Amino acid sequence: MKSPKNSQKFERAAFTIDEWCEMWDCGRNTAYNEIASGALESIKIGRCRRITREQNERYRKRKESQGA
Repeated sequence: MKSPKNSQKFERAAFTIDEWCEMWDCGRNTAYNEIASGALESIKIGRCRRITREQNERYRKRKESQGA
């Protein structure tokens, strides 16, 4: 018996570096520099690096408070 398909779309829990760069209109080097400096948090899943929605929101709030 097949379960009914859920017609609701779910929001992505995390973004790739490329997706994050597109949202912020910046390059990959900038993203990796922000991660290396500790300004942007990220997680690794296997060999892939992801930025969660929560991490993105914390980064946005820090940038806003800095006036950047």
